[in-house]
Amino acid sequence: MRLRTPPAPSEHQEQARVIRFARLFEPTVPAFRWLFAVPNGARVSRSQANKLSREGMQAGTPDLWLPVRSSGGVPGLVIEMKRRPGPKGGANGSVVAPEQREWLDFLAAQGWTAAVAQGAEQAWHHLCLHTDAPDAVWRAMQGPA
Repeated sequence: MRLRTPPAPSEHQEQARVIRFARLFEPTVPAFRWLFAVPNGARVSRSQANKLSREGMQAGTPDLWLPVRSSGGVPGLVIEMKRRPGPKGGANGSVVAPEQREWLDFLAAQGWTAAVAQGAEQAWHHLCLHTDAPDAVWRAMQGPA
């Protein structure tokens, strides 16, 4: 009997893990209080999609936003979450769409840090770097989910 290698976590699972850790470490890194997600990838009905579009939702908006100035003066951080490659290095990681690249490039031109993270660990790295998080917070993501 052959054991199947489990697939890499979904983009949703990776992003939820980042948010869970950020909420856990808010007392240590108060800037994490301002981390929020934009639900562009949510599956909604056509009428709901039209309503959200009329309300201003735009394709390609980065997944995670931290509108907090870094100690180096960077106005904020945005992260486009992507699924990390599978355990065998397969192609189940995802790519940045043109609309997403446009948003990332625009925000970078405004002085923001605009990152693409393949998995929760990369996103956590960007968040900790931007907020000057203590070493213990950096290392937290390296343990079990």
